[in-house]
Amino acid sequence: MRIGVAAVPRSFDSGLIVLLDVIRAAERLRRTVDPSIEPIGVQLFASAGSVTTAGGMTLTTEDSVGDTAALATLDVLVVPGLGASTSAALTEALASLPVLRLRRWLARTCGRPALAAACTGAFVLADAGVLYGRTATTCWWLAGEFRRRHPAVCLDMKQMVVSDGPVTTAGAAFAHIDLGMNLVSRGPVPS
Repeated sequence: MRIGVAAVPRSFDSGLIVLLDVIRAAERLRRTVDPSIEPIGVQLFASAGSVTTAGGMTLTTEDSVGDTAALATLDVLVVPGLGASTSAALTEALASLPVLRLRRWLARTCGRPALAAACTGAFVLADAGVLYGRTATTCWWLAGEFRRRHPAVCLDMKQMVVSDGPVTTAGAAFAHIDLGMNLVSRGPVPS
């Protein structure tokens, strides 16, 4: 299974790193527990050759947001939380050039690869149009804002992880662990 993680500047450090840690740990453990389980790989994507998180951590990437050929190699592409804790910060993050590029890329996926997001990353999926008519969840502190911006999405705030067809979303910032565990435990996400 190939999982892509689309990192954007000023994303939540813990969300981004937890996703990478869960995926990489699952691969290490897979080999010792049952090598017949499909290998789990991860690719980190960003708009530039590196991305700096909200806490100032810089990660180097080899793969670019917008690389359509790379999408064909992935089973799922994940958008971590944007690092926004207020409506104003969210609006600013969603209007940033890296997020606009990511949104355009996501809109071209047409169900392949499957998509996932945690926390405020769900706003990116919704803005890209991939949550329209689907059920999703997001961070509790911006649920009202999500409902206002995306009335065509059925928001389920009672679940930590919500899967609806080829799209999976997870709640608040620390739900990145739940999302990562959900993705690696079930294998490739259905289209």
